[in-house]
Amino acid sequence: MEDREFTRSRILAIGLAKKTGRRIAADYPEIARDYRSGLTQEEIVEKYQLSQRYGLTSNVAVSAVSNALKDLIPEEELDVLSSAHSRIGSIHRANLTYERGTGIFSQTTEDMRRNGRKAGKKCYREGLGVFSLSEQELSDAGKKGAQTLLDEGKGIHAQTKAEKRKASRLGLLAQGKKPLSDEEKEAFFQLCEDVNYQHHSGRHYRRPDYQKISTELKRTFGTKRSIYTLRHLHYRDSKT
Repeated sequence: MEDREFTRSRILAIGLAKKTGRRIAADYPEIARDYRSGLTQEEIVEKYQLSQRYGLTSNVAVSAVSNALKDLIPEEELDVLSSAHSRIGSIHRANLTYERGTGIFSQTTEDMRRNGRKAGKKCYREGLGVFSLSEQELSDAGKKGAQTLLDEGKGIHAQTKAEKRKASRLGLLAQGKKPLSDEEKEAFFQLCEDVNYQHHSGRHYRRPDYQKISTELKRTFGTKRSIYTLRHLHYRDSKT
């Protein structure tokens, strides 16, 4: 019960961050210039004392700035800027790891070689990873099958959007699964906008962390949702 209350509080905080983000965008449009010049979202919160001005916790204030930047900076440019900030952050963290001699920097060159050989031999024996089908083989097979269905108007390509949605719903019911309720969908999209439920590094930087979101939705609504289901829901919404 406590977990559910915690998650509901989190969802309310996400809504507050979105609402305040619109206010920040109107009150402080200059934060776009700051972000372009290299200030992080945390530094922007501190520079303008946004936590105190809007009565927010530090985390909610950072989320609000993230939402404000989406209103002030075109999406493509914001993606580039976010990636640049991510790389700078990664370099900073790597430098700290190196200076402290932790993580991979705690291993000798021979340790890394030995661990690499051990993992490689296991993959070879079990036909895993690169020792199974090549990326090109997998790609060619997938493209060929999808193109055949598309050309012949078969399978999913023979259905209208409404028929696809109905079939998806019936399929879930047939498997004894429960389709997402409107409340779950609303919570899902709010979590997607929360920086605490996004990836903080790598090629998915600032994109939803579906595994983390799935866990939070289960705590709140009691039903486990697969990463594939959540990713498909987010992708479908972005196309409408």
